[in-house]
Amino acid sequence: MKASTSLSRVIILSFVLFFAITPGVFAHESFATYLPTNLRTWNTYGTPTVTTSTVTLQGSDKEWVYVDIDVRTLTSSYVALAAYVDKDDTRTTYTSSDRNRSGNPYLYAYYLDRNGKIIKYLSGSELMETTRKGSDHVVYGIFPTVSGATSMRVFLKQSSVKNLSNKGVNVTFTTPVLISGTSRQQLLSHLKDFAKENVQVQFSSSR
Repeated sequence: MKASTSLSRVIILSFVLFFAITPGVFAHESFATYLPTNLRTWNTYGTPTVTTSTVTLQGSDKEWVYVDIDVRTLTSSYVALAAYVDKDDTRTTYTSSDRNRSGNPYLYAYYLDRNGKIIKYLSGSELMETTRKGSDHVVYGIFPTVSGATSMRVFLKQSSVKNLSNKGVNVTFTTPVLISGTSRQQLLSHLKDFAKENVQVQFSSSR
């Protein structure tokens, strides 16, 4: 009887230790993105390099990609825009401070009403460390939803600073997403999982 009890305790302890030292096991969650996952379906300005999964903007040119989505089914209080990004900066004539503040990837969007009038501008440039191979960071922005909006135009862009040339610095976006949630904190939690690649991103047809 004592031997059986001891064995049961060992088994239970083994399970506890297994889950304690491997927090990623079965930790994957999922959320829906309202952005098209195939980046070749996005509109382009200039001549960015586009594949089905990545967009690279060349700093020597003025270029970006954008897409319009239907937001009438987004009933949550907040939305978050995010993407994995990589900055390849070969400029040598600027200080590290100037290189850090120019040529960066950023997300830009605006809500439109049914007449195509812009209701509110959105710009996301917060950065979060990521575990994704080949990506420097996750760039993101969290915004409140807007009543009366019927669509949103989302851009993947590169920042510019007056008197600083972006020639020699390219930025690449991978897996841009638009997710919705009930609070900023909830979305920030989702984005942290996204940065750690601890989430399954699913395409939503509601766009």
